[in-house]
This record gives sequence, structure tokens and C-alpha cells, in this order.
Amino acid sequence: MSLLEREHLLRLLTEYADEARTGAGRLVLVTGEAGAGKTSLVDAAEGRIAAQWLRTACDGLFTPRPLGPIFDLADLVGGDLLEAARRDASREELFTRVLHALRDPGKRLTALVIEDVHWADEPTLDLVRFLGRRLRDLPVLVILTFRDDQLGRDAPLRVCVGDLASFAGTRRLSVPPLTEAAVAELAADTGIDAAEVHHLTGGNAFLTVEVLQAGPLRAGSTPPSVRDAVLARTARLGPGSRSVLEVCALLGRLVEPDLLADVVAATGTGLVATEGRNTAPGPELVTAGLDDLVAAGLLVTDGPWLRHRHELTRLAVEGEMPPHRRAGVHAAIVGALLSRPDADPARVAHHADAAGDSALVLEYAPRAAARASALAAHREAATEYTRALRHSGAAPDLVRAGLLHELAVELTLIDEWPDAERAHEEALAVWRQVGDVHRQGDELWRIARLQGSPEAARLTALRAVELLEPLGPSEPLAWARTMAAAAAMQAGAAAEALEDCRQSKALADLLILPAVRSSALNTEACVRAALGEPGWADQLQEALDVALENGDAMQAARAYTNLVGTHAGRCEFAAVEHWYLEGSAFCDDHDIGTYGNCIRGYRALSLVPQGRWEEALAVAGDILRSSRSPANRAEALLAMATVQSRRAGSNAAATVQQLHDEALRSGSGYWVAVADLARAESHWVVGDTEAARAALPPLNAEGVLSDAWERSNLRAWWQRISGEAVEAPADAPGPYALMFAGDVEGAVAAWDRLGCPYDAALTHLDAATHHRPNTEQHLRHALARLEALGAAATADVVRARMREHGMKRIPRPARAATQAHPLGLTAREHDVLELLAQGQSNAAISERLFISPKTVDHHVSAVLTKLGVASRGAAVAAAQRSGVLPAAR
Repeated sequence: MSLLEREHLLRLLTEYADEARTGAGRLVLVTGEAGAGKTSLVDAAEGRIAAQWLRTACDGLFTPRPLGPIFDLADLVGGDLLEAARRDASREELFTRVLHALRDPGKRLTALVIEDVHWADEPTLDLVRFLGRRLRDLPVLVILTFRDDQLGRDAPLRVCVGDLASFAGTRRLSVPPLTEAAVAELAADTGIDAAEVHHLTGGNAFLTVEVLQAGPLRAGSTPPSVRDAVLARTARLGPGSRSVLEVCALLGRLVEPDLLADVVAATGTGLVATEGRNTAPGPELVTAGLDDLVAAGLLVTDGPWLRHRHELTRLAVEGEMPPHRRAGVHAAIVGALLSRPDADPARVAHHADAAGDSALVLEYAPRAAARASALAAHREAATEYTRALRHSGAAPDLVRAGLLHELAVELTLIDEWPDAERAHEEALAVWRQVGDVHRQGDELWRIARLQGSPEAARLTALRAVELLEPLGPSEPLAWARTMAAAAAMQAGAAAEALEDCRQSKALADLLILPAVRSSALNTEACVRAALGEPGWADQLQEALDVALENGDAMQAARAYTNLVGTHAGRCEFAAVEHWYLEGSAFCDDHDIGTYGNCIRGYRALSLVPQGRWEEALAVAGDILRSSRSPANRAEALLAMATVQSRRAGSNAAATVQQLHDEALRSGSGYWVAVADLARAESHWVVGDTEAARAALPPLNAEGVLSDAWERSNLRAWWQRISGEAVEAPADAPGPYALMFAGDVEGAVAAWDRLGCPYDAALTHLDAATHHRPNTEQHLRHALARLEALGAAATADVVRARMREHGMKRIPRPARAATQAHPLGLTAREHDVLELLAQGQSNAAISERLFISPKTVDHHVSAVLTKLGVASRGAAVAAAQRSGVLPAAR
């Protein structure tokens, strides 16, 4: 394909390669819609840039093989990497060996290409992060291509791209559509109306070439679709070659010639008439068919394999095959795969599924799931268990129950808790039916972990204990005790929680269960933190160490989560940042979305008191796009509602309602109290004191709040909204103790030392409300701080107090030119949006606006969240429709 209008991108790729050649490794994100020309750009770069080129890709044909690009790479480079891949080495070893394979002994530049990353499994995205962090001093160019026009709101790639944007060596290239002038140049001498082709294809490079090669359009006829264009090309093939092409379409992205030959032989594909008789397809006919397909531009060579020139071509060919023929070819592919000693179970399961072979699906899908889970590819594991369950209609109940149990475990890890609970309940029903008490108890403690209501969770866990204790010490009994402890902690029953922790630790020591011990230490530390006892941080560190030493990723993730959350609740932001960076990376690396989202939620909540509201909104938006756990969503909505209330008052009503709905859905008294307090603040900032007071959780709700910080905050809001003096909690921490004691300056200084400017401003406001000395000075201090934060709604509360006190020269709100953006964007976000409309990459925006790439990524995430869209292009389109940006020409 012509590289019209792509030379500037090729020059940039060459520059990045030159930079990498000096030891400053580069990771380049090449983005664009399907058919934009990403692969053609990389092909041209390979022809121009001298390097050791290693090309792999992710396959969208079936559930991704975890770390598929690593296995492709292993076949290309051999050596230690191939040996590790063949013996199913751990992820950590595979990642390290990939990095070693990229270090060319001759110091040559190595260019690693991973195409179609939008189809990547999460471990492959973890590999990309792993490489991105380590490229700085290596002569390595990593090129990732992906479609940025089809990323869903919850696509893991969205989060990964945000992480990559923070690395110094990351660059981004966007492949735009062709202009009408370029299409006209391609259409020269064809007799085809270039304007009509451009209108049909939107400038998509692949579609443009296909339509042009389909031949002149008849006058008055409708231009052909891409399907018609592709099929017009295949119509020129002989019947044998067309049949071979159909098999290639079902084999997937890569076509192994020897596997193709076996399938062709098994199906009789490629039978040709020779002198009045049929001739069975031999290797020479397969070779001839492949030669025809390469000559026609439908396949291209790719090392020892062939690949489809474009996924759209493969899909068009597959779509034309009759269902019965597809099923027959899939069955032949299964047979050919099983004749090989190293058959990939995920690939076998996919083709067996398409062939309708339930027995083979039930045999190979669980194997594929287990392999995926071992590599921390929990989404892929869940997909495989779901595939097996679809084919389990005739399977024994015990088989189905086992599959449901394993599916629920994987769903728990990826933050799909409602579906996980349903799967555990279905499995529990089977175990009850067959009278397996041990398995009933095992399901029950897992269900308790997923229940939002601490009271319901504790009852479920204790029911598990009741069933399991008569059977003697066991691992499920130990876990049931641990879950009972965690539920008691969440319900504010400290004594019961500590007793359950004691019993679960005893069982853990008896049965040598380090994961249970880690969990019990974790819960005990959280209880002691809530009680204000010393040593909780060391105990949480011990829980983390036990989990890490014994390779238990789930308990390590939980320990990281509570380290972040407990420090955040105490405004210990340096510790929050430390554990957030370490914990979120750990959860990403091990595909534990549940705790990863919880950690991010705690971080969002920690950013709010620091006044880092744009970052808080961006993090919260990412969580809402990816999480279905009510508690995790509530964390994000609390951060978002709080910021919106303080900025825009009544405009936060919808988010406050969402928070309240999630709190009710969680069944947690804690979250209901927290949501009520957020609703009270949202009423207070707009001057509706009566509604604010009605929304306040009662002071006797303190029992569901976890510690002295939250109890003190509740009492501070009671005093602020009611105007009545409220007794300070006996254990009120630092700044709260000073506030309730009337030491305004001391409290403000304490909040400033912690890095909480909004709370410091409220302290000044409270002092004026309660007619303490220097009222005017306190109000002016409060207003200045709130204006600096952009807390416009709260600033209006201060102005109202100023008027009540008869103050003169009250500062006015910001001028109209600087008031709220029509789409709720800040000035900086609008700048970023304008540059997105120009097709600028994050790196280019960073250079234009003199801000870091990470800050740009936060701004982009905030823009997407505020506009309610999933991609950069959709954000630009929404802004153009609203008139904020000029319409596209």
C-alpha cells in the first residue's frame, strides 16, 4: 500500500530508532482505526531502519493465549526463552528472559513489534509495562500497534496506556485517515470518482485500496462495501485457492503451512478437476494455493509463517462460509492440532467450541483456564470456564459445580463480584443436593467475602464454621474463621473480630497455611488501627511479607490495599503514595482487578483532601469504567461527588445519588453513612441547611465508622451544619482535637502540615461561624484558600457568611470568562482537548504545554470522564457537536 501522507510518521519512527540506538530505549504506541495503515507503516519502517527486527502480534480470533506474543517471540529467537516457554516457566522468569533476549550481544538495535495490542490479554499488557520500565538504558525499540477507536470504557488497555504514558521513553504516533487529495492520487487513471470513494471509506487506507482495486463503479450504482471489495478480489482465484483461503481464515491471524496442509488433507479442501477426475489435494497443491493467495495480496509472508494482510479480509472471507462448512473445517483443525504434542489447549478449546464438540471443550477449556490462571491471566481463565459451562448441559452435576466454583474464583479476582457470588451460589446448591458438607462450607466462606453487608457476611461465615467444625481442622474452616473476623471488623465488633483472628491464626499455624495467617494478621492490624492501638502498620507489613514470601498474590494485594487505605484515612500521604505505587503495580502485574481498583479508590480519596482534584477525578473515572464491585465504585463516586460538590454545588446531585444507590446496593451500613454525609455536604454548599441536617447520619452511627478520624469528621460536620456545639470524641486525632478545643490557629497549622488545604479553609470558616475572635480575618483566609482550590460552591458559602457579618469589599467570584466551561473542563483540559483535535500525541502535548506526559494523561482521562466517552476521537467529536470546538472540515 502506498505510504501517502505517512512520511512524517516514518521520519519520527526513524528518529525514535536513532535515539534508541544510543541506549535511550523507546516504546512507541502506533494508534489508529482498523485499516488506517498501522501495519504498513511498520513494514516501511522495517525496510528503512537497520535493526534486528522481531515481530509478534496478539490474535483476536479466540480467547487470547496468555502471553501469546512471548511464545511467538520464543519461536523467533530460540535459546533460553524458547526453553523457558516450553516448560511453562513462571511469568517472572519469562519476562526476564524476554528482556535478556532483546539485549543484542553485538549492541545492535533490536526492534520488537507487538501488533494488535487491543486484543492483548492482561499478562501481555503487564509484559509491556515491564519492558517500558526497563528500556531507559537499552538499545531497544518497542513498537505497539492498536486500534484506539474501539476501546471500551473498561478495556484494560486504557489503563495500560495511561501507565505507559508516564514512562520517559514512551512516544505516540497516530495514523490519521487519508485526505481526499491522497485518495485522488491513488485513484488517478482508474476512472473512479475519488470524492465518492473518500466519502464511502472516510479516508480509511485499507478500505480505499480495496474499493479502488474492485474496479470502476457503474454510473448510478451504490459503491461496494469492504466485504464486496474483498470478495471481488477472491473471485479472481481458482476454486482450489479459494478453498485454501477459507481454511486460512479459520486458522487465525498466523497460518502455519504444515498445519494448513494437514487440515486441507483432512477436509478434502482444494480438490481440483484434472482430465475429468478429482485429484486429492497434496502438498504441492497447498503450496500452489498459498502462492496464489500471496500473489493476490491476501496473505503475506511473516518469517516461517504467513499472515492475513488485514483482519478485515479474514473476517470477510470467514463470514461468507456456510455454517456447516465452518464447523467441518474447525473439526479438522482440532484433529490436526491434537496430532501435535504441544497443542495449545486454548486453541483446541476455541476450535472445538466452533465445531460443536462439547466433550473436547469440557476437556480442554478447563486446561486452558488453569494455564491462564497460573499466568495471572484471570480474565482469560474466566472466559474459558464460561466456555466450558456452555457445553456442560449433559455433564454430571459435580462437573458443573466444579466449573462454577473455579469460574467464581476467577471472577472474584477481576472485580466481577456480583457474577462471582451467583456462580458460588449455583455451586453451593449442587453441593447441598449431593450432601457434600465440606464443599458447602468452602463455598459459604467465599460467598461471605463477596457480600457487601458485614452483618450478612458474618452470618454466612459463621454458618460455614458451623458446618465445618464437626469435620475437624481444615483449610476451609480456617478461611471461614478469617472471613468471620473480617466481617466483624467491618461491622465495628472489635472484640469478636480479634477472637476470630486468634482462632484462625491457630488453625493456620496447625495446618501450615501462610495465606490464612497473612489474612488474619491483616484483619487484626486493621482492628487495632481502628482502636487507635500502636503497631498496626508493622503488623500489616508482616501480613504483606508472609504473603509475598509464600507467593500468595491475593493476600499480598489485600495487604497493600489496607496499607494504602489505612494511611489514607490518617492523611499520611507520603506513605499512601509509597504503598499505592508498589501495590497498584503488584495488582496490575498479577491481574487482581478487585484490589487494584480498591487501591486506586483509596488513592482517589487521598487526593481529594490534598486539593489534587483533577487527578482524583481521573482516577475515579478509570475505576468507574472498569469495576462492578459496589464498594470499589462507592470509593470512586465518593471522591467524584465530593469534588463536584465543592466546585459546583447542585451540579453534583446526580453523582451524589449514584453514590447513595451504590451504598444501598453494597448492603454496608458503613457506606450508607458515608453516602449520607456526602449528601449532607452537597446540600450545605448550596445553602440548604435544613436538607443538609436531615441528610446527616446520626451521631450514633459512629459504630459503623472505622476509626477516630472518621468519627471526628462526622462530629465536625454535625457542628458545622447544625451550628450547635458537639462534644469532641475522646480519641480525636491531632487537628480535630485542636478544632474542638477552639485552637483555630493550631488546627489550621496541623492541617497544613498534613497537606489538607480544604480542611484548613473549613477550620477558618468554622471559627467565623462560631464568632471567635478575628472573624473577618478568618473568613478572608477561608475565601482565599477556597478560591485557590477552585472550590467555587464552598467559596460562595464564605461570601454568604461575609454578608451576614456585614463585611465590606467582599471579593467577587471569577469573571464570566473564567467561569465554568460548558463541558465542565478546566482551562488546561480545554487546551489538551484542542490539541487532541489536532491529532497530537501525549508526548507532543507534553512538549507544547510544558507539562509532564503523566500530567497530560491525567488531563486526557479527566476529559474522557467529564464528556462520558471512551476514546480521544469520541471526545473531540462530542466537543464539536456541542460547539466547544469548531466542526471538522
